[in-house]
Order: sequence, then structure tokens, then C-alpha cells
Amino acid sequence: MVWNLGTLGAREVRTLQLTTRCVNLTKQATMTVSAASETGVRKEESRSIEIFGLAALKLELSDQGDPAPVGAKVIYQAAVTNQGTLPAGDVEVKITIPTETKLLSVKSTVEGPEPVISPDRRVIQFPKANNVAPGARLVYVIEVEAVRPGDARCRVDLNSPVLTAGPEFEEEPTRIYDPNQAPPAPPPLPPG
Repeated sequence: MVWNLGTLGAREVRTLQLTTRCVNLTKQATMTVSAASETGVRKEESRSIEIFGLAALKLELSDQGDPAPVGAKVIYQAAVTNQGTLPAGDVEVKITIPTETKLLSVKSTVEGPEPVISPDRRVIQFPKANNVAPGARLVYVIEVEAVRPGDARCRVDLNSPVLTAGPEFEEEPTRIYDPNQAPPAPPPLPPG
């Protein structure tokens, strides 16, 4: 990058700003600035910075089998992806199933102890995942049976020290209807 500043008066200062984007992690990135005048005066300065990464967790929740008649199975899938450049540690996931459903099975790609299921079988606390590599995806699958009509909502809570703004959550609605009645109409589309 070359800037031509024209003529500067004695002790005159001009501030220049260069914005860059790092593409690699490094312990030392060095920028060198050289200034030269037409009279042959030359000055050079260098500064170094460390470019470090961070972990960045993305939370998703989806369902299969929506809308569902009473007696049908619904599958909820939660996924946590590390979109960052460093591993994420102490990744905690808790899933709360709707009161309109009954828990059938729990699966996860997280290795370790079995998840802890609350006595009412509505809250599933998965073991902490440590050292979740950049690009890694943790998947949690919950299979339930629809037992009562209603607007059911499954909730997943995500917590980790890398979430500087605090814990995150997602909710997934599922319409459960009585099979002896017509299924509920989908909500109207917004105008426009």
C-alpha cells in the first residue's frame, strides 16, 4: 500500500488508517511502515500483534413429524456447531420436551456418561462436551410420542464459557391434534 501525502509543513501530522482482515492465526504478525521524503529522509517502524482465534457456537433445533396426531412420534434434533477457529470447552446442552409429549428415546453424538433424565421425564441434561473442535457438530436426538393436543414447544438450552453474552436457547413449536378431528389449519401468511 502506498500513500502520497503531498507536502507536509514542519511538525504537521497526518493520521492514516489501514484496516485489514486476518486469514490465519499467528503468534506474531508484523506490520512495517516506511516514510520517505523527496529530500531523501527515510524512517521505518514495525509493530507486531498476535492474531488469535475464538470458539463460536451455533445452536439449531428442528422437528420431524409436525403437525402430529395424538399417538404419533415426533423427533426433535438439536445441533451445536463450533463455527470458530479454536476449540470450545464445557459445552452444556439441556433439552426440555413439551408436556403434550412422552419421552421415548434419547441419542447424542457426545461421548461420556448417559444423559440425566428428570423424574418427570421432561428434562434431559446431557454430559458436558469438552474440546469441541472448530467445525465439529454435536447432535442430540429426542424421540417423543404425542399424547395430548396442543401447541407443544420443545426447548434446548446451551451454555459454555465461550458464550460471552450468556446462555442461549431455541424453541421449536409442534402442533399436536386429535386424529378424530380435522388437523388444525396452518397460520395465515403475513400480508405482502
